Amino acid sequence: LIQQAFLLVAGMVFTKKHLPGYRLLPQFDKEIFKTVFRYGFNFQVISLTQIVSDFFMKSMLTRFAGSAYTALFDFSVRLLSFFRVLLISANQTIVPKVTEFKTLKKGSRIITFYKANFRVISLLSILLFLFPVALSDSISLIFLNQTGSEFNFILLQVALGLMVNAMAFPAHFHYMGKGQVRWNVINKDRKSTRLN
Repeated sequence: LIQQAFLLVAGMVFTKKHLPGYRLLPQFDKEIFKTVFRYGFNFQVISLTQIVSDFFMKSMLTRFAGSAYTALFDFSVRLLSFFRVLLISANQTIVPKVTEFKTLKKGSRIITFYKANFRVISLLSILLFLFPVALSDSISLIFLNQTGSEFNFILLQVALGLMVNAMAFPAHFHYMGKGQVRWNVINKDRKSTRLN
């Protein structure tokens, strides 16, 4: 709190010094505040559900399958997370373009862009997530010093789950670009149903 207060005061002093004509306390617009608040709130709900779902998944695995199975599951998730992060980073780049198309009211370009992005991500997710499955025996031997069908099965399940999840990235980032994050939270969008 002290750090944030210091940054706020320092930012105000710096702004006033370098931009003397800038008003530090602009007029409050209730509609803009509500829009920004809804966007930020939905964004935080998405982060919270990811944290809770990961905790819930691992606790259920530990309870019903044992800690050894949970460790193999966690290793598989960490192994494949590199590819997931790569796909997320690639998809984050579409947000400004979708925002630009929306601002220019080019709805048909948004849909064409979405379909092309979905095809590319689908192909990449299949290639990236199934590649480690093809090498699962070697991976198991190198990192776990054993070969076993249990690790291969878990890796296949995690790879399939992350592959299906990755195919939802274009829709997720598309709606972020349109400023309709609520769709990402509740999986329903009343204003735009053209991409369902």
